[in-house]
Amino acid sequence: MVRKFTALLASLLILLSYADEELSANAIDVVAVEYPPFTTLLREDGGVAFALLEKASEKIQLKLNPLFLPPARASAVIESGDWCASFYPPIAKDKSEQISLSDKHVKIGLIRRKADSTFAWERLDEFRGNSVAILRTSDESPFKHRFTEAGMNVVQVETIHSAIQMVLLGRTDFAMSDNVTYAGLEQTNKKLLEISSTSLLSTPITLFWNQECGIEISALIDELRTSKSKAE
Repeated sequence: MVRKFTALLASLLILLSYADEELSANAIDVVAVEYPPFTTLLREDGGVAFALLEKASEKIQLKLNPLFLPPARASAVIESGDWCASFYPPIAKDKSEQISLSDKHVKIGLIRRKADSTFAWERLDEFRGNSVAILRTSDESPFKHRFTEAGMNVVQVETIHSAIQMVLLGRTDFAMSDNVTYAGLEQTNKKLLEISSTSLLSTPITLFWNQECGIEISALIDELRTSKSKAE
């Protein structure tokens, strides 16, 4: 009886080992640095860039693991050649390629409760004295600097959804967000809010990949190209 149990246990361990190998073969790390709201640990989905990547690649059996690193470490990993995909741009372009994840730029703007007036501005200091919720960041953040320079009161929160809740609860006048997050809000909340027609920043989301990574990254890139061609 003991021998049969031991043999069964050994078989199970072997099967689990094969399963682990298969899972790891169907998974790649995607290098990123903390750059909210595009790539950030402060969002469950990893940020706008990872949300777009997951949506574009949902048809393939490939697990994408966000790998957040300090900028210097991310650069070193990419220079070593031991990487497959990255939102952090490689310095040397000879062994890497890039692809835009959407045909339209992602726009960063402000969200507020719906009002009768047009939600646009020529200068941010038109909102002097108003409050804005943003993701927690360093004092050197260009976004934070723009708000403080305009005389706005900056409130830092841990997640983009917390920022939006601050507006819904009337605790801040605005929340900094992107059009992708705004489009994905629950309809109940979305009916109460609006996003500015003026953008703080408009940019494409670009994924870089290593040509020498292998078949896993090839399948991902093929799917991304297919998704883009259908969208166009």
